Amino acid sequence: MDKREWTTLEQQRLVKMSKSMTVAEAAKELRRTYNSVLSKSHQLGVSFRVASASKKRTIFAEDIAQMMELQSLGLCSSEIGCYVGVHKMGVRSALSKARRGGFDAYPLRGVDKQ
Repeated sequence: MDKREWTTLEQQRLVKMSKSMTVAEAAKELRRTYNSVLSKSHQLGVSFRVASASKKRTIFAEDIAQMMELQSLGLCSSEIGCYVGVHKMGVRSALSKARRGGFDAYPLRGVDKQ
């Protein structure tokens, strides 16, 4: 496999991209492999943003009602989480927040905030 050297311009672009992109996004933009971008960013002392941090699932009031119903049927947090697509700690946190703040603490599905 032919290895291309990194140009100064590419390195500058990499540093700028690191503030707003993930490693995968930067690799695609620079037409480099994921490992190449990761290696060069490490050499330059650059950190990239983590994709998973920006992709949280929104929990709606309807989800809380469903979680409470499943809990009343005797399901544990991990079973409820599998059913609604949330980690068991997310289930516990959401139910605790709902008990403190009620359903008003969560948005309704399909209703825009104004």
